[in-house]
Amino acid sequence: MVNKEKLLKQRIIIIQKVYRHWAKILRSALKEASPKDRGQLRKAIKYRVTVKSSRGVSKTVNLMVGVLDTNSYVFRYLQYILTGTRIHFVPVKSKGRYTGILGWAKRHGIIYHGLSNTGKGEYTWRWHGTGKVFKGMTTGMTPNNYFARIHNRYRKKIRASVQKALKGR
Repeated sequence: MVNKEKLLKQRIIIIQKVYRHWAKILRSALKEASPKDRGQLRKAIKYRVTVKSSRGVSKTVNLMVGVLDTNSYVFRYLQYILTGTRIHFVPVKSKGRYTGILGWAKRHGIIYHGLSNTGKGEYTWRWHGTGKVFKGMTTGMTPNNYFARIHNRYRKKIRASVQKALKGR
């Protein structure tokens, strides 16, 4: 007679191995699809394969791929990418603090540090093309739920790999 506990452990090991293989593929696909501004989102994408117990000898193997630290500011940033934002004005400073739009505009080359027209030899950030002082900009994002698209692209392949591995092929 086959020991159910031993058989269950073998099946869990097989599923974990398949999930780890696919986790690396999913992580790579998500990193490739992530915005390329500073790379912090791409660096935050990780994976985890866990085993949870249910009733009796029943167990569930879970695969999680994405930004797993829900307290991370990258996680909050990801929510804006996935769900989008309304069109809104982002000032350079709000309540005396820089908002980050200045750094973004510098990285994307849409502003330059130019001489102000006060005659005092001061420099200010200015728009390329117009030369006007950069005080902020209007921006907004359409939803880009690339996590769901990638999940849907691989879901059936992962399920088929698990079934094939469990059948021993």
